[in-house]
Amino acid sequence: MAEAKTEPNVEGPKTFTQEQVNELVGRARLEGREGALKQYGDPEALKADAEAGRKLKLAAMSEKEKLETSLATEQRARIDAESRVASAMIASEVRVLAMQKGIVDPDAALKLIDRNAVAYDEEKGVLGVGEALDALLAAKPYLKGHPQAPNLNAPPGKPAPAEPKLTDQQRFVAARLFAGLPPEQAYANYAKGLSKQS
Repeated sequence: MAEAKTEPNVEGPKTFTQEQVNELVGRARLEGREGALKQYGDPEALKADAEAGRKLKLAAMSEKEKLETSLATEQRARIDAESRVASAMIASEVRVLAMQKGIVDPDAALKLIDRNAVAYDEEKGVLGVGEALDALLAAKPYLKGHPQAPNLNAPPGKPAPAEPKLTDQQRFVAARLFAGLPPEQAYANYAKGLSKQS
């Protein structure tokens, strides 16, 4: 009688269905939550305990202590508000003076100036910004821009004119266009004005 040959059992990598993966992940999450609950306790219970502790602390305080605590809280809020106002006033002053001094990027100037040289006083306003900007320009002269806007249509090496030079016709037509007339009517009005002059 011939013996049946058995092939060795070769196992490949084990594969899982999506349902099995979901079940394993859910079980791991549940075990993690249960472990956290054992170690730290229920978060809702902890919040309730903290609130109860705060109430007990307030109840144990005398009226004077409550007023002192409230006063300290209000003083911190006032100081914080004053600090925000001072920062906003300084930032505004720096941006305005930076534009007046021809600084290309007023926001960069705000970040680069020596803040120790600038202060805000309720009565006197912002102090030291001009000097701080002058010192910044002396240290970083590349921040100073050119007063003229660049002319993108100018040939290389020629700066843009300070003011665009318009002809009388261009000014007349531009004024009519600004007033809301269609271009054809604006040019027709200009032509009528020329015929009246001759």
